[in-house]
Amino acid sequence: MPRSIRHLIAIAFAATAMSVTAVPVFAADAPVLTGTVVDANGQPFPVENGLLEMTAPDGGGIHAAQVSVGGDGSFEVEVMPWGTESNPAEVTITITGVVADTTEDAAGCTNQFAPVAEATFSVALESGGEPEPVALLAEEQLIGTVCGAGESAGPTLPPSEVDPVTPAPSEPPAVVEPVSPAPSHPLLVLEPVTPVDDSGVPTALIGVIAAAAIAVIGVGAWLGLRRSRA
Repeated sequence: MPRSIRHLIAIAFAATAMSVTAVPVFAADAPVLTGTVVDANGQPFPVENGLLEMTAPDGGGIHAAQVSVGGDGSFEVEVMPWGTESNPAEVTITITGVVADTTEDAAGCTNQFAPVAEATFSVALESGGEPEPVALLAEEQLIGTVCGAGESAGPTLPPSEVDPVTPAPSEPPAVVEPVSPAPSHPLLVLEPVTPVDDSGVPTALIGVIAAAAIAVIGVGAWLGLRRSRA
């Protein structure tokens, strides 16, 4: 696990003053780890943060605690009574000093440097006793990079130089006139047609005249026949 992530997890445990462990609380005679920390010149230095992380054998628990360092570089912190000679627990101590130097790179970012001391070692405390004192030597390391600090915002036009955007007028909706149906033509009344001959006289009238002529001829023939018999 990266050191930065491990530190965040450990700080969370330390801030809540709780331990995710197989043993829920410290015993009255909890072992105490003591030690000293100095810089590369062998001198104590102002400390920004001190952190202890402890892992029980076989993943049996995790303990984290903050480490307070005195002005002379000495410190002491309680630890859990974990670990045996054949299966020890693991302890990591990280002590970070205040920012001692800064540099600026080509991108305009500020790099921060501070003395950092870190050590990892095994302990076997299950059977009692105190862990061996530790002596830590800090080296100047890059602890952070700050980019973009102090940059001014881009130029902003004053309100008078900004042309308001007028929305385009919306066209009124088209009015659809109702379409009147075309007037229907009246039905044509067909009059019966009386047939006529070529002379223009209706055919029916010709039939009546013919019938009357035949009747007159018949009557004349009958009268002539009676006279001859008398």
